[in-house]
Amino acid sequence: MKRESIVPTVAWLGGAAAFFLRNVELLRGYDAQTRLMTPCVQTWALWALTAVLLIVLAAICLRAPGGRPSGGQSGGAGSFYLALNATAAFLLMGAGALGLWQESRAYVKNPLAILAYAVCLLAGGAVIATAAQVAHDRRSARFPILLMVPSFATLLLLIARYQRYAKQPVLSLCIWQLLAQVAAVLALYVMVSLAMGRGNAARVAVMSAWAIVLTLTSLGDARIGGIDAATALTDAFAVLYLSGQAWLMLRAEPEQSPLKQNDPEENDDE
Repeated sequence: MKRESIVPTVAWLGGAAAFFLRNVELLRGYDAQTRLMTPCVQTWALWALTAVLLIVLAAICLRAPGGRPSGGQSGGAGSFYLALNATAAFLLMGAGALGLWQESRAYVKNPLAILAYAVCLLAGGAVIATAAQVAHDRRSARFPILLMVPSFATLLLLIARYQRYAKQPVLSLCIWQLLAQVAAVLALYVMVSLAMGRGNAARVAVMSAWAIVLTLTSLGDARIGGIDAATALTDAFAVLYLSGQAWLMLRAEPEQSPLKQNDPEENDDE
């Protein structure tokens, strides 16, 4: 199995195991009446498993050459990448629409959450546009700007989620959601940096794989009502979208960034 397949597979399987441990932890350690959390064996097992996964994924990813995918992403590879990103985009737009509907029915409305979900609608279109450019190896001058839209949406979602849990007396009830959202923001940030000619593909792959593991772990909070429908959709978007980016980065050749926009002089020569 090639590295571009190994990393997402390990992240998904490891994240699923962490999701299971998180459920067992909440089942045994959470008191619904007091809303307090008591550490148990599963708590320490979850932290240990997560640490091992992050180290293993980093070790695999950092051996990547860090350049441009060989031969663009035409044919079956391009179709796979485009389909994966299109699915993620529709999940993000669905999250935006559902989140706006939830906020419209809320007694106390959160203006930042409304803005975040509105940007999610735009970010979905940006995801499809950037995926099409990568799949056809035709990155325009607007490519880094388009990449910034889902990054900005994720940052707004992080702030909105932090506001929701800012007064939470027990950090262990929301720690995995906050870690997952921070990891997603960082992964998208390094993607934008790479598109601007800074950083390297291996770093994007590492951050994407870490975000996948943490996001799958955080979904276990649905057991205690910590994940609503819109949040679940944004998390599903993050897992699919970042899986596609990790796959893309690990197919790279060392001579050029996989997200760097095309050199106008090279286009003229063609």
